[in-house]
Amino acid sequence: MILLSRVDDRKAVLGLFNAAHELANGQTEASFPRLGQMILDYESPLKKLSEELTPLNRLMLSALSSGLVFKKKHFRNFFANCPILSLTTNPQQMVYVAQTDTGPLRELTLLIHDEPGLLGPKILFVWMALSFSRDEVLWLLRHYDIWPSTKKKDGSKTEKAEELVDKQLPELLHYMEELRDLVRKHAGIIQRYYMTYIGNYDVAAIGELMNGLKGLSKDDNELIQDFMRDISSLNAEVSFRALRLDWCRFQAHVSISRSPFQLSAHQPFAVAMNTAVFHLRMVDLLEETLGKRAICRYIASTSDIWNVSGGYA
Repeated sequence: MILLSRVDDRKAVLGLFNAAHELANGQTEASFPRLGQMILDYESPLKKLSEELTPLNRLMLSALSSGLVFKKKHFRNFFANCPILSLTTNPQQMVYVAQTDTGPLRELTLLIHDEPGLLGPKILFVWMALSFSRDEVLWLLRHYDIWPSTKKKDGSKTEKAEELVDKQLPELLHYMEELRDLVRKHAGIIQRYYMTYIGNYDVAAIGELMNGLKGLSKDDNELIQDFMRDISSLNAEVSFRALRLDWCRFQAHVSISRSPFQLSAHQPFAVAMNTAVFHLRMVDLLEETLGKRAICRYIASTSDIWNVSGGYA
């Protein structure tokens, strides 16, 4: 109906349909006059449909809403029984304002500064430190604009900045940026380490695990063989997005119901492939991994908190 409404000469389309039906069945469509009149009358099908369904809107709304009752009750009961969200059951488990001990981050920064070679085997600790620090900062920034004011004993209101101010935030941001700079400065160490690691260990581990895979189709087997051949001769100047896409394609192929290969039954192989993909990211996606786009969304809040905290001394 919607397609026909876009055709100016709808009578010609109806005539063609009637002729085709008569040639195919030897007789005209019995309800053709009614069909033709309906198509000609429906100048705007969506508007006409809305007008005809107006008397049924209340019944349709009731029917659609009834399907949500179970989900609402389920989630309500789940959150009601969750101790983490209860103020009375476990108040000590409630999330507090960002409280960060910058000592470990400072010590890690100084350690990497003195021993940059640790960035190769211990790069995961750097990502963990940056992730934890970022989460602390983001929690504070996301709650800064929506934090309600409270009343003091004398009846005056407390500004939200007094409750959310974190004197250690500027120092935390400073060491986060310094750690990022160290990773950028010594990116060559990280790339050489993981290129060697992939070529000497990941290829051998995946090849050994492939011998125990059963049910792989010819295309899937060639996909993994091409993956192994490519990672055995890496070049740091090349992007490895295609290799990561090959691993995604493989997972998509074997996830269909008719696939004889079950990836869940070969967990060590999946772990080895995911580990190799992570190592590839350490070669060509270091700058993207170091990005701080999430914090840049809260420039105004960051500036306010920075000014209230007095900046980094």
